[in-house]
Amino acid sequence: MKTKKIQGFLMLTFAAASSFLLLNNLTNISSQLNNLGILLTGTLSSYDSGRVVGASSFWILHLALTLVCWFYGYRWVTSKSTHQA
Repeated sequence: MKTKKIQGFLMLTFAAASSFLLLNNLTNISSQLNNLGILLTGTLSSYDSGRVVGASSFWILHLALTLVCWFYGYRWVTSKSTHQA
């Protein structure tokens, strides 16, 4: 299962880079959370509402993809093969 290990290392590399990007953009993420609260008040225009929803969905998908890459990358790298040479 050498290909799974290689894919696991690639996923872990992508997850590490994605994690650094998330940490670098913490101020943007926190402002998006604030904007979601403002969105619920209904004071935004339709254009601004679309920007808030789009940016929030981007950060949610980014975080989900990062977590999936960490989970499966670690699982594929540490999986033990049942085949004996």
